[in-house]
Amino acid sequence: MNYIFNSVTNAAIGRYLTKPGHALLLVGPAGIGKGTVARYIAGNLLDVSSEDLQNHPYVRIVRAATGKSITINQVRDIIGFLALRTTNKGGVGRVVIIDDAHTMTLQAQNALLKAVEEPPDGTVMVLTTQSERSILPTIRSRVQKLQLATPALDDIRNYFVNLGYSSSEIDKALMISGGLPGLMTTLLESDANSPLFAATTAARDILQKGMFERLIIADDIAKHHQHWLELLFIIGQMANTALMQGRGGSDAQRRWHKILAAIHVAERNTSANGQIKLVVLNFMLSL
Repeated sequence: MNYIFNSVTNAAIGRYLTKPGHALLLVGPAGIGKGTVARYIAGNLLDVSSEDLQNHPYVRIVRAATGKSITINQVRDIIGFLALRTTNKGGVGRVVIIDDAHTMTLQAQNALLKAVEEPPDGTVMVLTTQSERSILPTIRSRVQKLQLATPALDDIRNYFVNLGYSSSEIDKALMISGGLPGLMTTLLESDANSPLFAATTAARDILQKGMFERLIIADDIAKHHQHWLELLFIIGQMANTALMQGRGGSDAQRRWHKILAAIHVAERNTSANGQIKLVVLNFMLSL
C-alpha cells in the first residue's frame, strides 16, 4: 500500500473492507491523508490499483475547485452517475469518492441525502471531512464513520526514507506538517494541485512579508473562504511544530505563541462573523 497507516486506523480499515457498508465517512484533520485512504479503500473494493481509479468507468471522484464549495450541480452529476447501469455481477462494482465533503453547500448536502441513504446495489460512497459537525446530521446518521489517527513520527520518517527522500527533505516537511502524512506527501512531491500546497506556499510568503504587504493581499485572501481556513491551519501547524522543537530562540518562540493566539481568535471570529475581510485584516495586523 502506498500509504502509512496508524495501527488503529489500519485495523479499522481492515474491518471495513471485510464487510463494507454502502457509505463511509473518513474523519481527520487536513493533511492526514483522508483522500489517499479513500482511494486505497476504493481500489481494494474494486480490485484495482489506486493509480487506476481516476480512469475507472465506475468511479467518480468529486472535489471542490480551489477556494470554492462543492455545488448542487456536482451532486446532481453524482446522482446521474448512480443512475447508470454497471456490469457488476455481485459485490462492489461502483465507488463514489467525495473529497472534503464539509465543503458541500447546504443545498448540495440535502440533494445528496437520498443517494447516501439508498445507493444502488453494488455501490459504495466514501466521503472525507475534517469535522463531522460540518456534515448534516441526516447524512451522518446514514454512514459508517472511521476516524483517522496520525502515525508515530519514527514510522513516518522510516516510510519516507524508504521512498527515497533525504533526511533534510523529511525534516523540512515535518517542520511544516507536524507529521501529518498526507501533508508530508503533498510537500515532498510539491503537488501543485493540492490546496494545502497552495496554502503552504501562501503561509510562508505571509510570514516573510512586512505589515504593509500583508495588508495588500488581505482583500484577495478574504474572497476565498476555504483557502483562508487552510491558510490558518498551515500557519498553526508551523507554529505548533516550531514551539515543540524549540526553534529560533526566545524571540522566535514569543512570536509563534503570538501567532497561535491570533489564529485562535481568527478561527473563532471566522465562524461567528460574516465580515471575513475584517477578520483577515485583524489577523494580518496581529502577526
